[in-house]
This record gives sequence, C-alpha cells and structure tokens, in this order.
Amino acid sequence: MSRDNKVKPRATHYDCMIGKFVLGKFAAEKLYGMEPEKLSNYVVLLNIFNSAGKLEEAAEVVKTLKRKGLRMLPVCSHMFSSLEINPIKLIAMVAKREIVVRDASRFHRFRDGRFLW
Repeated sequence: MSRDNKVKPRATHYDCMIGKFVLGKFAAEKLYGMEPEKLSNYVVLLNIFNSAGKLEEAAEVVKTLKRKGLRMLPVCSHMFSSLEINPIKLIAMVAKREIVVRDASRFHRFRDGRFLW
C-alpha cells in the first residue's frame, strides 16, 4: 500500500481490505452454492483468493473445478498500447501468419505486418 499509493497504512485500511475480502468470499461462496455447475462462480472465488494471496484456497478451487469436470479457458483481458501493437505486427509479418488477440472489448487481427480491424 505504501509503495503503490504513497499512503502509510493504518489499522482502518487493513480493516477495509479484510472486510472486502470476507464480503467477497461470502458472496462468491453463496453463488457457488446456488449454482454449483456454473463456472463463473468458481472463477469469482478463485480470483478473490488469488488477489488476497490465499494460494492454498485458490488451489482447492482449482481442484474442485477439475473434480467437477469444469474447464477454464485462458483469456487475455488487456488493452493494447501502440508500443505493444508494433511487435505483434512485426511477428505477424515475419512469421507470415495471421495473429488474433483479444483485449477486454474486442478481437484484433494482425496480418502481413498490418493491423486489421
């Protein structure tokens, strides 16, 4: 907190962080109980554990997913800057392949060194 926000953390800051974690975990577990076969409920709980550094709990969620036969597909939710687009265009040109990447809102195609909308 001090490094990222230039704020010296106090007890109330930690209270707030713990409160959000507890509330988020409670809500995710309720969703998970109501719709046990819905993948997104597990993903919410997994993200809550990962964000809080609760890696053992996150691993248990992944084990549950595997046991139930539910699969998460890898996704990239990243907005591309022009500095990142140029290397992708170059790779598409050199490899002579079309590259498709997705950010948070749309798919982007690159072919022959060009960015296609």
